[in-house]
Amino acid sequence: MWRRDSEGRCICNACGLYERANNGQKRSLRQTRGKAPYKRPNQVCSNCSTRSTTMWRKTENGEEVCNACGLYYKLYQKHRPLELKRWLDDFFRMKFLQFKRSYKLLQIILKNELVVFLINLTYIPL
Repeated sequence: MWRRDSEGRCICNACGLYERANNGQKRSLRQTRGKAPYKRPNQVCSNCSTRSTTMWRKTENGEEVCNACGLYYKLYQKHRPLELKRWLDDFFRMKFLQFKRSYKLLQIILKNELVVFLINLTYIPL
């Protein structure tokens, strides 16, 4: 079903009902933006010293901590060890490097197999 807006343009039913109920047009998808990591100027996690996080939390002591440290504190009632942060960073870095290395290796293997395949096609035994 199609409707007319306040300016006489043809719009879909959902947009027409929204406009009539809210006295205004719906925002287009182009105007919306995704969420960026939440940064506060000069804010640092009191536990791991990170500056960007999806959400800032407070411990029972009133300390401002990042989301990861806050959830860890909520679950275990102790501060998140710094080794855990370094271990996770190293883990993800290594996984990325392994993926990158295996992808390059796969490209080389496929390229070599293609060359061998083409050589076998052109080779005519006597």
